[in-house]
Order: sequence, then structure tokens, then C-alpha cells
Amino acid sequence: MSANYDDVLGQLTDAGLILDSLDTSGRMVRCRVEGSRERRGWYVLHELNASSGDTLIVGTFGIWHGNDNGAQKVELRKRESAFSQEQREALKRRLVEDRRRAEAARLEQNRRAAARATAAWNKALPEGEADYLTDKAVQAFGLRYGRSGVALVPLLDPNGSVHGLQVLRSAKQAKASNKPAKEFWPAGLAKKGHFHLLGGTPQWILLVAEGYATAATLHMATGYPVAVAFDAGNLMPVAASLAKRYRSAKVLVCGDDDVLQKCRHCKSRLVLADSPEFCPTCCQPHEASNAGLLGAEAAALNVGGAMLLPAFADEPGRRERFIDTGRKVSDFNDLHVLEGLHVVRSQVEARITELSWRPRSENRSASSTTTGGAGQPELKPLDSLDELLER
Repeated sequence: MSANYDDVLGQLTDAGLILDSLDTSGRMVRCRVEGSRERRGWYVLHELNASSGDTLIVGTFGIWHGNDNGAQKVELRKRESAFSQEQREALKRRLVEDRRRAEAARLEQNRRAAARATAAWNKALPEGEADYLTDKAVQAFGLRYGRSGVALVPLLDPNGSVHGLQVLRSAKQAKASNKPAKEFWPAGLAKKGHFHLLGGTPQWILLVAEGYATAATLHMATGYPVAVAFDAGNLMPVAASLAKRYRSAKVLVCGDDDVLQKCRHCKSRLVLADSPEFCPTCCQPHEASNAGLLGAEAAALNVGGAMLLPAFADEPGRRERFIDTGRKVSDFNDLHVLEGLHVVRSQVEARITELSWRPRSENRSASSTTTGGAGQPELKPLDSLDELLER
């Protein structure tokens, strides 16, 4: 066994890769990572003979986040790093080649995933019902359906090509199938910069949101085009892609307010506004952040747009309920179901007025001035926060 085998295995597992053993053959190995069902981890390892006579493992590893492979080099302790100049040069070339192979493997995975997703999308049902949409009190905009009653959201590029699918399940379906309520399919899809656009071609304004239910709520409330970015980390690439394509449209990024978090160490619930750095339970740095706020700010700044977070009437109650029960209310869909679609519309329009944004023509169609937006009747709000959280 290589002299640094256990140390290298520890480096990879500490980085989040889930491994029982190492393959040192020099081939690209994919693996699962902590907190994800997808095989986003990777490594390429080689064995080299050091001048000390020991056989040492060298190579690279990482975790894919969008188009970033997160590449890191295996660290060698000083006493282990005694290689000849020739070996160091060869190792440098090998690491460059490893990164090139990792990138090529990613692109090939993306291509295969896009082909599978396109085939599945073409076979999916154009009409149907999904419990997820009922639970979220939203309509279907450009979705298709699986035979098991799930909704399918395509991940598209500006040319309309399908790169992957997001499967939406109700809480009941997710529990029965032992699968997540939101699942990207197939493995290896490219998410960065890909989106689903509701409401047609943006003219003077475009809203960008994280999840489908939030985007559908915003479109129903305002009648404006809304892009689904799927998560906070994808807000900026999606906003950038669409701002480049629709240059005359102002971009309003409607983020989630992720102020309700858990400490990464002791898992205690906390409110970032009250505990910006340290966990009140274990007194350690909680390492949590408001991803929705940060992602929306970055996306808006990058395209010269603006951002908006939902404002809840009972903010103290929202925070207390999370601390007591762990149930989270954070986005515009939650606001819609809890307080009404008209409240969502009011907050969006107030922000647009504050920004002094105006369409080229002030004449608004009747469908976009109804209280429900897009010609739809306003949906009745729930009676209580408890009813919302049961969804």
C-alpha cells in the first residue's frame, strides 16, 4: 500500500467525497458526495516512486458545482514531496491532463444527459394533473407530466434546447416513493445558465426567481414574464443569459429570504438577523448564509437590474414558528398561499414604481391588470400559517 494512502483517503472524504477505498489506476472516477444524491464527486489518482523509496499517491479531486469542477491537488507533507525535477515536471503535466480529462468527461456527461432529457420530454404528457401544483396553488406554464402524476420542468437554453428536467412531486408522493420533492434528471445534466421561461417573450421587464412555484406565483400575480433559475446559485448566470438576449427588458430578481437557517455544527435552528455569525446554542461560527438574498443581490448587480425579497405581515411569527417547529416560510409562493396573490402583486408593483421603471407603452392589457394577473381569478389565501405548512 502507498505510504500516504490513508492520508489521501482522508483528504478526499474531508472534502465531501463518499469513498471506502481509492482507485489509483489514473482513470477518472466519479462518486457521490455528502448532501447530494448525484455523483458530483470525482478524482484521478496515480502512484509515483519518491526519491525516499516510498510509493506515494498524487493526483487531483473535486466536486462539480455547475461548470466548476472544484479541482484540488492532493497535498503531500514535506517529507513525502521529495521528487526529482523530472518527476515534478511529469507530475505537473499529468495534473494538467487530469483537469482536461475531467472537463471532457463533464461535457460528454452533459451531452448524454441532454439527449436523454430531450427524449423523455418528447414522450411526456402535454396535459395532466400534478399534486405538487395543487399543493402550491399554482397553474402549469409550459410543463409536461409523467404518468405517475409528477410535473416536469425543462431546463432550456436561449435557443429552446432541453438540457435536463426537474421532477416535481408533492410531499405525499415524495414520501411514498422515497424520492425528493424536487429532483433533477438525469444525472450529469448541465444546470448553469439554463432556465424555464413563463409568460412569453420579455419586452420591457423580466422577473427571475429560484423555484417553479415561486415563478408561477409571480407570473400569475403580475402577468410579467418570469424565468425559473432553479436555485440561488443559478440566478446570476440565468439573469446574465436572458439580459443579453432581451436587452430592452429590465431585470427584477425576486429572491427567497433564507434568513431562517441551521448551524452547520450542532444543527440548531437560528435566525441570521439575530445571529449573524455565531450559533446561540453551541457558540461556534454557524457558517450559514442567506443564499437567496446573496444570490439575488449578485444577479441584479451583474446585469444592472434590481432585486426584491418577500415581506411577510407577521415576520416575528414566521421566525418564531421556524425556531419552534423547523417549518420554513421564505419565498413569494409562501406569501401567495399565506396572504394572497394580490399581496405578491402589490409588493412587486411597489418595487417597480420605486425604481421608476415603465413600459414603452403605458397601456396595459386587461389581463395583466386583474387582481389575479394573466386573466386568472385571484386564488383564496389560506386561513393560517399552520394550513400553509401542512402543504
